[in-house]
Amino acid sequence: MIPAWAKLAAVLALMAGSYYMGSSSASISERLDVATRDNGAWAERSVLQAKLSTADQRLATAQALIMQGVAVEVTKREVIYRDRIKDPATAKCVAGSGLLELIDSANGIDGTKR
Repeated sequence: MIPAWAKLAAVLALMAGSYYMGSSSASISERLDVATRDNGAWAERSVLQAKLSTADQRLATAQALIMQGVAVEVTKREVIYRDRIKDPATAKCVAGSGLLELIDSANGIDGTKR
């Protein structure tokens, strides 16, 4: 015959096991929900990262075109400016101001060859 305390211990063990299995399956379900939510967040992040990369490329292209336009405009203005200072008095005034050296150094031109 099985003592009463052994029967009680067996019942408690079964109850604890069923509780553990229930909580274990609940935590697995919760983990699955969290993993599904995380996967969705990673997918959204990936899409946003791709959009950002595309926008960065467009911006870089636009900036390059703008800078090319600026360089062309600066060159036109510099040619006009240099043509206008051919008058000896104006040339002497401009040369004495150091403005040409400033323009040359900004454009990477050696001004000593002038």
